[in-house]
Amino acid sequence: MGKNRRGEPAPAIVAVDDEPLNRDLLRRVLGNEFDIRDLGDARGVPGVLAERPACVVLADQLMPGQSGVELLRALRSSHPAIVGVLLTGAEEDPEVVDAARDGIAFAVVGKPWRSARLLEEVRRAVAEAERRGRGDAARDDD
Repeated sequence: MGKNRRGEPAPAIVAVDDEPLNRDLLRRVLGNEFDIRDLGDARGVPGVLAERPACVVLADQLMPGQSGVELLRALRSSHPAIVGVLLTGAEEDPEVVDAARDGIAFAVVGKPWRSARLLEEVRRAVAEAERRGRGDAARDDD
């Protein structure tokens, strides 16, 4: 893949959500503009990132095994260039609030999310990655 539907290099993002329907919706909403790879749980994220860098990781908060905050916290240590966006139905949860305050999550998008809001937040996250000078490594220029 690597290119958006306009044929331009697409920023690479990884979406992690244990619900197949949510992953399908994420692909539909974001796939025109971004090179999106999706996973059903956090365990596969390191392998996907080793295969091809990404500038943004979208993480569902409530997943079996590892929460979105736990994933984004681990990525902050192992892949500090990645900008994290948390998807959650519990925006007021203290763990979510702390993650946003501490910069673990660049943005928090409430579920059910609206497509326009999600797209806006992902664009902001990609711009932040690029602003930091870290987005170029996650673009495929072939």
